[in-house]
Amino acid sequence: HPNAHGWDTVRAVAGLASTPYPLWDRYGAFVLEVGRLLGYFAEAGRETFVASRLSAAASVFLMYLLTSTVLRSHTAALIAAGLLATSPALLFVGRGEALTAPCLLFMLLAAWLLASAARRRDLRLLSCGAVALACLANFRLMGPVMAPAVGLFALLPADDDIEAGESRRWYPKAVAALGLAALVASPHLLRMG
Repeated sequence: HPNAHGWDTVRAVAGLASTPYPLWDRYGAFVLEVGRLLGYFAEAGRETFVASRLSAAASVFLMYLLTSTVLRSHTAALIAAGLLATSPALLFVGRGEALTAPCLLFMLLAAWLLASAARRRDLRLLSCGAVALACLANFRLMGPVMAPAVGLFALLPADDDIEAGESRRWYPKAVAALGLAALVASPHLLRMG
């Protein structure tokens, strides 16, 4: 079945014990909570499908924000968002792939928050980005693989109007925030091993 992950997550969200993956609590408890949160207003049994559709739609918007922040070009951001929106992979996972679409959402959210924080040298955005990165790192098996690369967005150069002294003070703060995200995600990482 092409939506096997979606149906297994539906079973787990509904509390049924018949899910064929006995390791949901070990590898994917956060997936279940995301499914419950994003699919809160869905009819019973459809929570994870609504969550995957919301995640896929929000991912297109976040792709635009991330690309415009990193490349500083609205044209490039529109092209990137358009390519993501029309990609067969996003259309497939947005249809009900309960694991991949929310993971993509957290990856793009963390990357955009960290890139925005680095460009503006904003500690509030850095804190939010660290939380999103910790959420990504807690996301089943895919998140810990993506999180280190996404964390590098915190080390982007600042906008031109930021003074050089602020840029030098930024890197220890960014590394500390990334370390805090890794510390928060460490229980999940240790349970996977």
